[in-house]
Amino acid sequence: KYSQKLPSDDSSSNSSAGPSATGNNEQDDKEDKESKKKKNRCAVCRKKVGLTGFECRCGGLYCAIHRYSDKHDCTFDYREHGAQEIRRNNPVVVGEKIQKI
Repeated sequence: KYSQKLPSDDSSSNSSAGPSATGNNEQDDKEDKESKKKKNRCAVCRKKVGLTGFECRCGGLYCAIHRYSDKHDCTFDYREHGAQEIRRNNPVVVGEKIQKI
């Protein structure tokens, strides 16, 4: 009795693992296709950009017309980024205190 149940249990576990593995592969393929579609079009006018697309610091991909921040309503804060660079490159220098005698 026990030997008959073990092979059937093994086959049921294998059959349940099989469809889930193929389901994951199909989902991965769909995600890959969607990401490729997003990468080759301008985020504003949806024009195909191919290899000449411009990636902005806000994370979007744009054509030659919309590549500048004022043309695509950019959300990246260039002013704050510049201020952080200045603070990082120019630390505050404070002289040592002189002890009075």
